[in-house]
Formats: sequence, C-alpha cells, structure tokens
Amino acid sequence: MYAYVFTTVQTSNEDDQQQIVRETFHLVSKRDDNVCNFLEGGTLIGGADYRLVYRHYATLYFVFALIHQE
Repeated sequence: MYAYVFTTVQTSNEDDQQQIVRETFHLVSKRDDNVCNFLEGGTLIGGADYRLVYRHYATLYFVFALIHQE
C-alpha cells in the first residue's frame, strides 16, 4: 500500500507514519459503501478535531484529513 502522509504533527519516525496509515485504512475500509464519506479522525490523527473525507474507487482509497473548526 502506497500512501502520502501530510500532517501538522512532526512525525519524523517512519514507524509512526506507517501506524497512521494503518489506522486510517482500518477506519475507512471497514465502512459500508452506502454510508457517508465523512468520519472523525483516529486517535493518532487527532481524534474529534480532525475529519477524514474519503472516496473509494475499485481498489483505491483517496483520504484527506481536515481540521474541524467550529
């Protein structure tokens, strides 16, 4: 699985970056196709402060982590 990880948290450790990718994939891939494409970020991404916006095409996942501000 290839992924580009952009984050405001300084994670120079590649293991941390891979853990973020794994957690994000786990959150997104287990969802049904008929639910909305927005969900709260995982614990490594920032929890409720972040929203994951994703789209699934065939075997590809496009995921964006956005800061949620009210």
